[in-house]
Amino acid sequence: MDEKGYRITVHKQNTVLAEKGSKRVHLIAPEHAENVTIAMCVNTIGTAIPPMILFEGKRQRPDLCDNLPAGTLVRMAPKGSMTADLFVEFIKHLAKYKVAGKCLLIFYGAKCHLSIEVLDEADKTT
Repeated sequence: MDEKGYRITVHKQNTVLAEKGSKRVHLIAPEHAENVTIAMCVNTIGTAIPPMILFEGKRQRPDLCDNLPAGTLVRMAPKGSMTADLFVEFIKHLAKYKVAGKCLLIFYGAKCHLSIEVLDEADKTT
């Protein structure tokens, strides 16, 4: 299991006004980007579960789910990154798609992954 953060940049066509014949024109524009995190999991034979995508914000827009693989779990996060509560949801998501029986989940020890709630949820999935 791993998660990767990305910055999605929205490119907009800008209108630039400059003196006729100018050879160098500089554009100062604010950065239009939002954070998104994709959590994914693959087993040893290469079978992947649908990803969990975390968008930055509080309210989920319907268009965020457009054109995603079947079963993709979409959630909102204040900073667009994993939290302890969202990792518990990922464990539940994993339980729906993993093979039957016990499994070993290997991931790096980020602070949001280490909580009693995560362990409790993982114990329920076997």
